[in-house]
Amino acid sequence: MDPKTTWTDSEMAAAFNTWMRRYIDNPEMFERDWQSVKRYLDEEREGEPTYGQTCTALLQGLAGKRRDVALAPAGDPQLAAEPAIACT
Repeated sequence: MDPKTTWTDSEMAAAFNTWMRRYIDNPEMFERDWQSVKRYLDEEREGEPTYGQTCTALLQGLAGKRRDVALAPAGDPQLAAEPAIACT
């Protein structure tokens, strides 16, 4: 993803809504959250945590996928599948 890519507020809101929908539909996927909290706190003690970069990449990916789907021909099977990804 180009680091200069910008997203509209509505695209970012849709990405956050997609993330929340994934959380609601598959909460087991997010059971690693407490492991992520511990890792974050460990990284924070050692310097700069990587959590922000990981989540930024996740949300940019979700926003980009939503943009690709909006621009793709209807029924494109490559864009239909959404992998389960947690921000960890």
